[in-house]
Amino acid sequence: MTEELMNNTTKPKITEIPAVNVRNSLESLSRLESSASQVVHRLESLKTATEENVTNSNAAAAPTYYFHPDKKLPSEILTSLEALVSQPYDPDSDEIAEYPLPPLDEMSHLVLVSHSITSYLSYLNRRQLMKVTSKILTDTGRWLSQMFRYVDCAASYHKDSSECLVRAIRLAMAAKFPNYYENGVKSLPDVSLYISENSSPLILQFACRQIGLPVSSIIVVPCSNAPGCAGTMDIAALQKLISFDVTVKRVPLFLVANLGASLLGESDNILKLQELCHANQIWLHGRGHNLASMILGQGALDSNTTICDSMTLNLSNWFGVPAVPSVLLYKPVANISPAMLFDSDPLLSRYLSAISVWMMLQSMGREAISDRILAAFQSCKAFYDIVSKVNGLQVLSKVPAANVPITELLNKPLNVALLFDTAVPVVVFKFDLDLKELNKDSEASNDKTADINASYIDRLNSWLGQILQRDSSQIELEIIDHGKHGTCIRFCPLELGIGELPPPEEYLESFATSIDAQVEILRATVKHKQTFNRLVRENPVLQLVELSDWAGLGGVRYVPEFIDATTDGDESKQELNKLNNHLVDQLRATDSAFSLGEADGMTCVRFGMVTEDTDVNELLELVVDAGQSIQEDSKVLDSMSEIVKKGIEAATLDLQRENEEKLWQEGILRHVPVFGHFVNWFSPPPKEGGIKGRSLNLQQGVVETTENIYKYHMQLPSGVPATGQNSSGHTPLSGHSRSESQSSATNTQTTTKPLPGQTQQQLEPIPMSEETPTEDNKPAEATKDATE
Repeated sequence: MTEELMNNTTKPKITEIPAVNVRNSLESLSRLESSASQVVHRLESLKTATEENVTNSNAAAAPTYYFHPDKKLPSEILTSLEALVSQPYDPDSDEIAEYPLPPLDEMSHLVLVSHSITSYLSYLNRRQLMKVTSKILTDTGRWLSQMFRYVDCAASYHKDSSECLVRAIRLAMAAKFPNYYENGVKSLPDVSLYISENSSPLILQFACRQIGLPVSSIIVVPCSNAPGCAGTMDIAALQKLISFDVTVKRVPLFLVANLGASLLGESDNILKLQELCHANQIWLHGRGHNLASMILGQGALDSNTTICDSMTLNLSNWFGVPAVPSVLLYKPVANISPAMLFDSDPLLSRYLSAISVWMMLQSMGREAISDRILAAFQSCKAFYDIVSKVNGLQVLSKVPAANVPITELLNKPLNVALLFDTAVPVVVFKFDLDLKELNKDSEASNDKTADINASYIDRLNSWLGQILQRDSSQIELEIIDHGKHGTCIRFCPLELGIGELPPPEEYLESFATSIDAQVEILRATVKHKQTFNRLVRENPVLQLVELSDWAGLGGVRYVPEFIDATTDGDESKQELNKLNNHLVDQLRATDSAFSLGEADGMTCVRFGMVTEDTDVNELLELVVDAGQSIQEDSKVLDSMSEIVKKGIEAATLDLQRENEEKLWQEGILRHVPVFGHFVNWFSPPPKEGGIKGRSLNLQQGVVETTENIYKYHMQLPSGVPATGQNSSGHTPLSGHSRSESQSSATNTQTTTKPLPGQTQQQLEPIPMSEETPTEDNKPAEATKDATE
């Protein structure tokens, strides 16, 4: 009994965690994951609201100038958020996606949910949180160092690559000046930060402002033009800049190596930069897509070899996973804890950023990560092989090493220089022409090449990029504006969207067929454009219009000879705009290649892209013929309106004259009220008397009486009198002969062409006014009817 008591007193008591606490923690975490997943799924399946729903929601939503005093339910808050997300950013745009948020795969969904879990786990007990943090940071750092062949490195996690660069410069300052963290930036001498001119200096400007360094610390190094080194940092120029800085007592501190980070994907000579930085004690930082190729190497690596002092890893772009932080791998600084230097709370700040990377790496696995990166570099090489063989395209990015497949380097000892030369991550190309050769052809054909300039080539490349994006939507192509090369088309399979994969082989085969056809169209358009411009300048009724935003043949304006296009009168411009608008409408019914353009406030006819067998002269003749037809039709309409106007005036005068003559012939007494009825009864007027109606003959342009129509109940041909009648009832209009009126009417289909089953004889007279003679016709009433 005593021994049992002694044993009980000597053994330490084990404090057990109540099962209910463990169960509650797991249930809370599970509920949090479920709730976050439900919200993500709701947003993922959210459709863009229609225009009517957007109008109604905007009308129903009151302006929130002040914070509402009443609380809202979580469901109401989520509903208002969904309504906000579903509204299109531009209701008038044609590029409104049905689902505003992209679909998520399993891995992307897990990473997004991890942010909610991270915030929840931050409320763990401090000691428990430190234990979890240590495990996650250790695992993630070890996996990344193995994947990127960086032995004995440390890792930090940041929201973007700019913050990674700020952290790297601070590490370089701490390594170069041990008292920096105590005395601050003001205690430092003037330092120099070097970057290639092919890289954007904005990232270093941001870092200088964050740290407190002057922007004058940034030194831009020119690039080499030597064959095989074009676009890379000039090592000789860099050596001169470093020597000059040392002479003027500036401290060379930091150098950014471009390893596929620029638009064209060039890679600086990393081996020479290593030697130069090591000799001058400069911190070497690498950034770019070529660092992803380090994952593929499986061969041996010297433990003392490091590529850079630090490097930025853009895992989110390389793997197509959202909300994954950028990673900075760096060599530890002796006797200095970077976490204590730069983090307000080293435990939480490092942990909260690392958990999403920890989850992503485990979700993918080493084999899937390697396969994904290998597929990206292989698709880039296949894309280069397609583009480089197309006649008329110029490849601007780095050419991959010849006859060295990247698969042959995977299991060999790691050769960083050869790997970066072989694994090219970007292909940039543009449609270009040899202007010298084009000038020779133009001199032979007497055509001018002044219109084939750099601006026009940029418009052609913009058109080509848009067509390829439409026809090959499975391949991510980007239209970029390069400072030196102008408008270009860029393909980078290492800049993927959420859940996207590098394009497979069948997509690339389809792209090869499409780009061949489109480049042939561009070549034909450039060839015919010179002929087009020459023919337009020689045509007296066509005016060449310069369109600054059009990539087709060009624009022309139809200008009749009787209109002076050089005047600034508003009437002339309105007339020309109206004429060219009708011309485009008529041409589009023939060919969709025509469209309406505008330059300097006046409309014109735009000619689109053409093929090799297009007859430019025939197209221009079509425009001229259509313009003349519209012009003649407008003349006929003006002539017909003048005929009708004068016909009405002539008919009115004739009726007034006949009324006056009849008044004097019959006497005034018949027209006196009351007394006139007695006179008519006592002496009735003749039955065939009264005022005759009038009709306007549009074919001959004359005014005729309607006596034949109502007396004989038939319409006689023009100029053929009825029996016992003469043709004196025809009244030609002043200023219009019979031949002119007949010629004008012949051009109007509505007045000369009979309907089916109707003769031309029935169409000739068009009554101006009608009268049915009766026995008790009254002259005054007849005059009134005729006038109406």
